[in-house]
Amino acid sequence: MTLSEHNTLKLKISNLLEENKRLSKELNDLLESKEKTDVFYTHDQSDLIENLKGQINALISEKEYSTKLWQNSIKTIDLLEDELKVFQAGTQEFIPKKDFVEVSC
Repeated sequence: MTLSEHNTLKLKISNLLEENKRLSKELNDLLESKEKTDVFYTHDQSDLIENLKGQINALISEKEYSTKLWQNSIKTIDLLEDELKVFQAGTQEFIPKKDFVEVSC
């Protein structure tokens, strides 16, 4: 191997080492950036999940309340229908005063 070949190889190795250092630094920078981004997204996702859990709990409570209101409404309607039947049964033979006056005249 000649001196010029040796110098050429030395230069190429030196360039490769520099490129390797540059790429290693770039890779480390990217990894650090990714870690920061992952922490940021994890925090955002955690907040989002907590928010969604709260919304689900609120919807479940609202559904239960609406179901109770609906059941109470059905009971009230049944009671009113029963009262109407009792009223109608008790007034079938009842003649209002104005109708009674017309019949007796």
